[in-house]
Amino acid sequence: TGIFRNQTEHGFQEGYYPDVGELEGLFEGLQLEVLDRLSVRSLLDARAEATLGLSDDLLAAVHAAAAGVERDPAVLATCGHVLLVAKRPEP
Repeated sequence: TGIFRNQTEHGFQEGYYPDVGELEGLFEGLQLEVLDRLSVRSLLDARAEATLGLSDDLLAAVHAAAAGVERDPAVLATCGHVLLVAKRPEP
């Protein structure tokens, strides 16, 4: 449903999280052309501690792999934060 109700005293207390398709529809409803959408947090957001101590080369490979799927719909559906890039069409 996208409805969020926090059961604790910490963080956001209520909110609404649209899925990517709904978000795109809102932008298109405003007559904006959707150019791109990508995960802001990526797959690594909740795994930052797991990357501690990796060699520079391995860390670079992990980041490259995460960047390689930042536009995947399955990743967008679970990443928590999506950046949607849109523009006003030329008149």
